[in-house]
Order: sequence, then C-alpha cells, then structure tokens
Amino acid sequence: MRELLRRRRFVFLWICILLAVSPIRAVVVHGRVTDPLGAGIANADVALVYNGKVIVAGKTESDGSYSLSTSSSGRFYVLASGSSFRQLATQSFYGGALDVVDQEIVLEPEWVRQSVVVTATGTPLPQAQVSASVTGLSKTEFLNRADMVDVLRQVAGINVVQQGQRGGLTSIFIRGGNSDANKVLLDGAPMEDIGGRFDFSTLSSTGVEKAEAYRGPNSVLYGSDAAAGVVAFTTPRGSTPFPSLMYEGDAGNFGTYRNEVQLGGTHGALDYYGGFSDLQTKNAIPQDEYHNLVETANLGWAWSSATTVRGTFRNADIATGLPGAYEFYRIANDGKQSDQDIYATGSIDHTFSDRLHGLVRYGLARKREEDTQWSPTGIYEPDMGVYLGLPVTIRGPTDIR
Repeated sequence: MRELLRRRRFVFLWICILLAVSPIRAVVVHGRVTDPLGAGIANADVALVYNGKVIVAGKTESDGSYSLSTSSSGRFYVLASGSSFRQLATQSFYGGALDVVDQEIVLEPEWVRQSVVVTATGTPLPQAQVSASVTGLSKTEFLNRADMVDVLRQVAGINVVQQGQRGGLTSIFIRGGNSDANKVLLDGAPMEDIGGRFDFSTLSSTGVEKAEAYRGPNSVLYGSDAAAGVVAFTTPRGSTPFPSLMYEGDAGNFGTYRNEVQLGGTHGALDYYGGFSDLQTKNAIPQDEYHNLVETANLGWAWSSATTVRGTFRNADIATGLPGAYEFYRIANDGKQSDQDIYATGSIDHTFSDRLHGLVRYGLARKREEDTQWSPTGIYEPDMGVYLGLPVTIRGPTDIR
C-alpha cells in the first residue's frame, strides 16, 4: 500500500512539473495598435495566425496595447482590425520557444490609403507622421508595368525624361533638381553610378515589391548624393507557409513579348523569394531592338525573433539598339549598347529593445556598359569620303530639303 502511494505521489509530482514548465515555452507577441497619427485604438480585434489558421485572438486595451501567447513555434503574422479601420495583416515573422516578439501595428482608415515609409527618417513610420513629401507605391500600382519608368511618371514633382523608345536613356528630375542629384536605393544600398548618374530604363518591375519617392534634399541621412531627392526600391519577401508560384506573360505589337515567373514562401525560420523575367521588343524604328533579362532573389533567416540575417541579389542583362537620328537620315545606325548590372546586399538586423534597433548592411553594385558600332552606316560618297543618309524633308514652319 505504501509503495502504491509513493508511486502516485511520484507521478503527481511529475505532472505538476510538466504543467509548470510548459507555459515557459510559449511565444509571446505584444505591441500596440495605433492609427496613422500614433493614437492607440481601443477594443480593436487582434489575432495570431499560424499556418493559415487563427490560433489565438483577443482585443486591445484602452491604450491600444495587446498581448497574445501560444505554445507553438514557427512563422506567424498578426491580423488586426478596428471599427472604421481597414483590416491589416503584418509581415510574417518567426517566433521560437521563449521568444517575446514586438509587433507594432498601424491601421489605416477605410476611406484613406496611407503607407509606411522609410526614406524620410531611416526607420519605418506611417506617412501621416512624416512632414516630408513622400510618395509610396505598392505592388498593386505597377502590376501591369514592365519597368519602373511609367510608374515614376505618375509621381507628382518628378519629371521623367526618356530618349527615344523603350530602353532609351531615362533620367528623372525631382522638383527641378539635376538628374545626378538623386539618391537611388535598392534594399537600402546605393544603385547609382559614382557622381549620381542612373539610367532608370534598366530597372524592370520584376523583383520590386514597393517604391518610395522622397521629394526634397535629405543629405543628413544619405549624404550629398541626395541633394534633390531619394528614390528607394524594395525586393519582395516570401510570406506564405508553402511555395507560391506565379507566372505572368503578355505580348503586343512591334514583336513585343514578356514572360515573368516568381516563386516565394517560408520554411520554418527561412523565407525565400526568386524571380525571373524576359522582355523583348523590336520597337518602331529599325535597329532599335531592346531586351531586358532579370534574375532576382531574397533570402532571409531568423536567428531568433530579434535577429534576422538577410541577403538579396539582382542581375540584369540589357541590350538596346542605337539607331541614331533616324528621322533625319532615314537609315538606322547599326549599333548596340549592352549593360550588365549586378546588385547585392547582406544585412544583420537586431532589435535590442522596443526603442533600440541595430542594423549592419553591406551593399555591392557592379556595372558593365559597352557600346558597339558594327559597321559604317549610310550611303558611301566616294568624292567626299563619307557615309550619307537618304534625302529627307524636315517639316517645320518652312520645309527644308
């Protein structure tokens, strides 16, 4: 009888120990739900989603704070909504055993569309809290665009100048500033040439999740290169718990066609994204063919809920014809310009506390540009020893032959 009681006590003791230890393995997600001006939203609905399912839900306190916990570990995201506010899902994040994750959520009013911007302060802030002129462009605003040139034309205060047809040299002028006075960033690393020059015609929309245009000088954060403004582009990240594959293709006149394929997802602490696109067109002028092949990748690994290691890569092979002044000579120049642009970044991001955040980033930009003239172009004039174009009438106030 005593032996039986001893065994029961032993089993009961182990059950108590297991019950006491199991909550310690919980992942705790906490933060505040605020409006774009930073005021807390009381009684807002918050839910923790894991593998596409809501595993725990709750409501915010009077100051907008919330706390959600679960014994599961893996990749989560928080779903939040409030009265007269649009529902929002945070970016996915990894939470392991014993992790405490801070997720600050900013809800947008149903009738106003605002975004979180980075270029003005260097840290994410709602656009309403930034006094500078910043325009945020999300992926939905350039889904049907092959490059970023047409997208930037829609931004107030930016004048886009392109030489010729698709693939021609393209520069932007922000509020009257010089075209070489702009800081151009990809995932926080500079893209422009030394001296500030950057050809926007080489930048395909493939592998771009969002873009920001900061109109105004910001040399405090970005140095003297940002004398007129800052244009920043961000590579997508995988977010789904399974591999997501997307294919997009289209075709048009002048022998134009485009194929694009993208793959992304998450696996435990790893998130991954890869994209490839091929754009080909003959344009409307002879010897003005253009193609743009892009490969891009983004890999991130969560060392813990506070530390993330990330690497991005982008390679673009571009070639465009150089027909010259075809309207004046009616004979296209037999030339080509080739570009190979490689951009890469590596970063370590660590959150020390709610108010202290550290980031170490390394950026690489390698550009190769080559102009080729295959042969003399035109009709050879032996008496003059030059190549001439066809007789052309230049139309104007008075015709010139």
